[in-house]
Amino acid sequence: MIIMTLVYEDLLGNRFKLKASVSQILHTHRQNNKEDKEAGGVLLGRYLTDSNDIVVDRITEPNWNDIRGRYKFIRQDIAHQVEIDEAWRESAGTCHYLGDWHTHPEDDPTPSQKDKSDWRRKLKEDIYFNRYLYFVIVGIKVTSIWKADNQTGNIEKLNYGQNSTKTREY
Repeated sequence: MIIMTLVYEDLLGNRFKLKASVSQILHTHRQNNKEDKEAGGVLLGRYLTDSNDIVVDRITEPNWNDIRGRYKFIRQDIAHQVEIDEAWRESAGTCHYLGDWHTHPEDDPTPSQKDKSDWRRKLKEDIYFNRYLYFVIVGIKVTSIWKADNQTGNIEKLNYGQNSTKTREY
């Protein structure tokens, strides 16, 4: 199976791109079997100059100390923070923390009330570069993305872009 860069758009046409290499890793964590536990991590990427596009270049994956169950994933920040700091240093400050990702054992994922509550908490507590944080939920058949606004608290589901199979790597 060939995995391409996935492109999503907000209501204003701003694009959020998951590089093919990131999409491939997310794909490997899908909860296809009843025994599979939720997985998760953080999104790391960059804001493209002269556009409103954002590209996710890499993600962190579950670590040994993360808490995982069939219907829960609790990220233990220390190991993930080390990767965030390393990405920042290696990129000379261009690779940013963009948000979080996790899996759901459902075909087309929907955020739970706990997910939305956690996202709003992260808007207030996390340190990040922009006004928005992004949250990816990887379902069995569909990967969906939400954008959360730290000024309004609104959470918007991004639309899957029609040009995702034609996009190039950044």
